[in-house]
Amino acid sequence: MKKNTIIAILCLTAIACKKDPEKTLNDTVETQVTTPPKHPTNTTKSDTLTIDKRCAVTYWAPKEKMDKMKKDGGDGFYTASDDVGWYIYESTRYLDSINFPIIRTKGYRYIRFKKADGSSEYINTDTIHGIANIYFFDPHKTVINADITNIYESFPEYFTPSE
Repeated sequence: MKKNTIIAILCLTAIACKKDPEKTLNDTVETQVTTPPKHPTNTTKSDTLTIDKRCAVTYWAPKEKMDKMKKDGGDGFYTASDDVGWYIYESTRYLDSINFPIIRTKGYRYIRFKKADGSSEYINTDTIHGIANIYFFDPHKTVINADITNIYESFPEYFTPSE
């Protein structure tokens, strides 16, 4: 589990040689969580990851998407990927240290968050704007894109100790 995260971070760090002060972390990690009116009609079981328990979900952009971001973002991509890689590493290290479940996504078009009331929220991974994200999910709440820049505060804000 940790091995894949460390490998990804090392790869991102190795390519992060150039810096562009015009690009910031916030330019790269914006994500929109959508709640479609109904289940997307063009999904199959194999392209949808369903999550129905309290957990953190990590997402890394696939290689093709990273290549496009690299081309579009220029030198700023390297700075942002280095920053995001570090924040994801620190966040997953913290979550591992408290034995909180982490689900790592790879190869899914949709992430389905099945709520306790039977409704679902979906993230279409094709529309995620960023290199990597962590989502917090509790079946009794709305899924959120976690603030990886301050995981030590964003975690207890979402998962209150009384739960």
